Amino acid sequence: MLRYLLNQDGSLRDIYIKNVSKTEWRLFLQFLHDYACDFFIDDKQVSYRLNFDQILDLSSSKTVLLVINLSQRANVFCHFFLTKENYSEIELDFDPKAISDQDEMNTLLCFLKKLSLFLKRDVFICNENAPEEVLYTVCTDSLN
Repeated sequence: MLRYLLNQDGSLRDIYIKNVSKTEWRLFLQFLHDYACDFFIDDKQVSYRLNFDQILDLSSSKTVLLVINLSQRANVFCHFFLTKENYSEIELDFDPKAISDQDEMNTLLCFLKKLSLFLKRDVFICNENAPEEVLYTVCTDSLN
């Protein structure tokens, strides 16, 4: 297990996919159709999936959250820190406390590998709010 990713220091781990366009954002949301997801607008769950244009429009005045349910305990969150001028990275996060065993770690890593392949982009796990502190990289070159 990659235990250093799961240090219980009270912080989250951020997941970054950099240099993305609207195309990759749309692909990201398409990729998630195979996963149980919940969308929230201003902390209220909505019963439908949002597309990228809806999220981009809403993000200017509301808080949009996507919860990707990988297992009963392991979730990945997307907070959509977007503006109409800046949407160049996909930022996700997870709580290391929710990854309690090797199976959940494998589930998370499998999700990230599939996402990397689908988007044809490297995926970086970093310390919270520290994209320059890369802890683990899923490289698309090494997955082919």
